[in-house]
Amino acid sequence: MEQQPTIGLLGPSWVQMDGRLHRSGMRFPTLWHVFLRALFLDSRFRGSRFFGGFLMKDFHFDRTTDIDVLNGWFWMARREALNQVGPLDERFFMYGEDLDWCKRFHLAGWRVVFYPEARALHYGGASSKNAPARFLVEKQRANLQYWKKYHGRVSLFFYLLIGCLGYAIRVMGWSVVYLTQRSSRHRAGIEVQQYLKCLRWALDFSTLNEWRKQ
Repeated sequence: MEQQPTIGLLGPSWVQMDGRLHRSGMRFPTLWHVFLRALFLDSRFRGSRFFGGFLMKDFHFDRTTDIDVLNGWFWMARREALNQVGPLDERFFMYGEDLDWCKRFHLAGWRVVFYPEARALHYGGASSKNAPARFLVEKQRANLQYWKKYHGRVSLFFYLLIGCLGYAIRVMGWSVVYLTQRSSRHRAGIEVQQYLKCLRWALDFSTLNEWRKQ
């Protein structure tokens, strides 16, 4: 960052508890990306730039690169950039603040860079493991809040529509696992409950009412 003063935000490689490297960043989500994730196409065609999606399934996080979003677990921010961009948006609870903050750095003209020469250990999921269904819904709510902040009404409608499709597919898929694979029944039951809650939340009248206000 001292050598390249245009970098406003920098992030290291994410090392998991077992020593493996985890995805450390994302692309800004688009409707195409949301569609890929809903139908698992990003995982099915892993390695394809066209199907890579916002989770960057086509990138191995093994080289320094400018990136859309650094996952919100470890950042180094330049003071000058921070003074210009401002602090995190406190309206985001638990999730989504990394999408929003990185978006604001980009809009202000600062580079956001992934730097794998630095590594840090992250206890991923430690905050949500005791209430996974609740925090999964919170993640969807944060993503919707980001979408409302940067996209219009029509885009928001299709975002909700695709989201409901993805939740329904997951409920059906895990229901089949629950009925056919006894060894996986416990996990499948949890997954069905989680995605049913997400589907109910997405279809909730208050959510649709918020959309009408846009």
